[in-house]
Amino acid sequence: MNTMPPTKTPAFVVNTKMLDFAWIAIGLVLLGVSIHPAIDGDGVYRFKDLQHLMMGEAPNSKWSVVQPLLSLPLYAFGATFGSPERFVSYFNYIVFVGLIAALWWEFREQQERNSIIILLMGASMFPHHLQHYYGEVLTASACTIGFVLLERQRHALACILLALGIANTPAALPAVMLALLFYVYNTGTWSALIAVVLAAALIGGEFLWKFGAVGATPYLHQGERGFETVMPYSGLPGFSYPIWLGVLSILFSFGKGLVFFVPGLLLRWPSLYPRMPKSQALLTDTLLVFVLGLVLLYAKWWAWYGGVFWGPRYFLIACVPASILFAYSLSRRLAALPVVLLLLSVWVCAQGYLYGLDAIGPCTDNQYALEVLCWYTPEFSPLWRQFVIGFSSVSPIRLLYVEWCAISIVSLLLQSYRHSSRAQSSVAASGASPSVY
Repeated sequence: MNTMPPTKTPAFVVNTKMLDFAWIAIGLVLLGVSIHPAIDGDGVYRFKDLQHLMMGEAPNSKWSVVQPLLSLPLYAFGATFGSPERFVSYFNYIVFVGLIAALWWEFREQQERNSIIILLMGASMFPHHLQHYYGEVLTASACTIGFVLLERQRHALACILLALGIANTPAALPAVMLALLFYVYNTGTWSALIAVVLAAALIGGEFLWKFGAVGATPYLHQGERGFETVMPYSGLPGFSYPIWLGVLSILFSFGKGLVFFVPGLLLRWPSLYPRMPKSQALLTDTLLVFVLGLVLLYAKWWAWYGGVFWGPRYFLIACVPASILFAYSLSRRLAALPVVLLLLSVWVCAQGYLYGLDAIGPCTDNQYALEVLCWYTPEFSPLWRQFVIGFSSVSPIRLLYVEWCAISIVSLLLQSYRHSSRAQSSVAASGASPSVY
């Protein structure tokens, strides 16, 4: 009886998943060795709270104690093997690595997984935020993973993470409640609202511990206000800013506007909205409702702009749905507008990581009298400032990370082009009319 010769197994088989994992790992390593984070601004107060906790004392600042509590292991490790400040300054980088790992695992069945992760690393505001010990990275990461776990029906862990994210930024409570109500309306899963109850308990417990009363928030104190400048609503406390002016500024101002710093959000426009699985569409829309809630909340806050900080500080989580929208847009069809918006996002990431607020001119002089220039005018906006004054030299290791980002994004665009070409060839061969996506 004749038999076929046995098929030889190739000596080397390319495992694309392992290559993808290795490439992303290289990017995270480059980010980690080039980031050089610092404890400055609001991070100084969070670090002081951490020091109080290490000494067994109750912190007394207005900032949440969640991040300092989670930073205790880093402080203890740094006190033993080096500088506590140095180790603690990497807290947000470690959180971001955790976010990437969670998305890698949870999106393992989606072909867009690598694209989402690369876009968060190379076409979002995250790299700039990782340079500081501020609270937005923890809130954005915890809430993102929480919403992902809700979609995966892992409600208990999801509620814990959402509660921690909210408690870390108590102002996010109404926005998360709005997002969870949207989720419940679409799924009927009322247990998701446990996250709101748990977060409220954590916030109230912290206020009671630190200030002696459940509702004793220092953010509404009359002394909580900015400097009085030429702007008509400056120097007022609390929720004193006209909401319609706040919304316009948060969305469209040259130095703080989401349209410029997170342009991928525009892909949610009905005619641009990419087709995606129902579960991913629900996750994306839930995150977008959360962002909408944050916009409406901070629009009335006297410091809607987030102080002297690069870009729309309070809306970092908006980068997540924007990256998902970009990923599914590129996997369906290579169109001109998504590519233009993506290139703008890449520049946002590169500018924020390489330059940030290095050349904002007179915006901080004379008690911030001219700070408004950095909010509203393109000439002083961080995104366009280098085109006015020139590009200064930057660290070679940082340039290496930006090059990794550029190679990754170009690779995504080439993959999208090849996919679009094959799809058009199939349509032409079949004689059918091409679909939008």
